Amino acid sequence: MTNTMTTEYCSLISKNLAEPLSGTASQAQHLIFITWPKRFWKYEALESGGGFLQGMKRWMRSQSVAHGKIVLRLISQSGMTAECCSLHVYPDGLVFDDVAPDQIKTVLTDHFAGNGIRHSPCVQEIPEVMVCTHGRHDKCCAKFGQALYAQLQREIENRSLSLSLWQSSHLGGHRFAPTLVHLPSGESHGHVTSEQVPSLLDAWTQQRVHPKTYRGNVFRTDVDQLAEAWLHHAVSGSGSILESQLESLEENGSQRQFTVAYRTAEHPQVFKRLELVLHHKTVAGPGGCDALDEPEKRSGWVLTESRQLNAPLRA
Repeated sequence: MTNTMTTEYCSLISKNLAEPLSGTASQAQHLIFITWPKRFWKYEALESGGGFLQGMKRWMRSQSVAHGKIVLRLISQSGMTAECCSLHVYPDGLVFDDVAPDQIKTVLTDHFAGNGIRHSPCVQEIPEVMVCTHGRHDKCCAKFGQALYAQLQREIENRSLSLSLWQSSHLGGHRFAPTLVHLPSGESHGHVTSEQVPSLLDAWTQQRVHPKTYRGNVFRTDVDQLAEAWLHHAVSGSGSILESQLESLEENGSQRQFTVAYRTAEHPQVFKRLELVLHHKTVAGPGGCDALDEPEKRSGWVLTESRQLNAPLRA
């Protein structure tokens, strides 16, 4: 990797700095993807053209006050038109099909009011993967995200996997490009290399987390997300984690100490307990490719010690 490359892309700078991935996933209580042709996407996805309903950013903020944080993103596949769209709503796992653009706000408002049934939603039965390729937001997402999308598309077809793949607008943290979100699990990943794609697909097929690229679960709070993400690192190779619960947290300056209870597919009836010790790490790098000469100090956490505790609990 040359010095020229590391100064041209914020993602490569972040990777060279070994900026921690764990605990960096964007957070949402409701994550909604709206299908819209990529050719109309703008820097701000919710201000896209082609007849996209305006005012959705304001709607998102107002509805989040009442229903918990709502995040809206756009997704696209080849051959799409702007005549109608689909709304993919998570964690509910519902899809509203054939929605006229001027009805997007109405359908979603009805959904959150408990009246979504009038719009005949269907259950999304196939897992979905949203890869950020939003080049108008940051060039890293175009360069690295587009390449990852193409490789995933080939691998999914070659393996005949039941997995729906989409190009997505900005998922947060483009300095970790290429980024993606797997649903309905809510797993967020970043800095995914071409060599890691086979093992990432293997992990999804076996309903495991891929720790090396794992940023955290978008449906968890920041502290829970951090503890859960590092738990997967600490116990990788010990089986698929079915459930995890944060029991305690102690903070002492540059150190955090978590106690996490978890159960695996191999021993589903027993909660094991693990103590995680994290230390603070500060890096200075650009937040995006539009500010390569403006490094910012950011904080992350790295795992320095893990200890299995006694007295496992029965589920």
